[in-house]
Amino acid sequence: MKRVCLYCVLLWAAVACAPGDNKYSERDFVGIWVEPVPGMAGVQGIALEEDGAAHSVNMATLRYETWKYEKGRLELQYMILGESDTAQNEKKS
Repeated sequence: MKRVCLYCVLLWAAVACAPGDNKYSERDFVGIWVEPVPGMAGVQGIALEEDGAAHSVNMATLRYETWKYEKGRLELQYMILGESDTAQNEKKS
């Protein structure tokens, strides 16, 4: 869960730090956003596709589904997969 918050904070910071009118568009967010896995080799992160699809990079229990950028807000829909339950969430930054 901490990883989800970190990605959302990083993407939110990219949006929030724009001076004046927001100069970002959806195309600015398309791509693969990764960070090193703490204490391990490899990376983890999120991939944002042009068609609004999203998926996790090397995170088996967190499944991103969709994303959109609208009116200066980045919205991510994701599922947290667990052993006994599955939660569906939406994060708006």
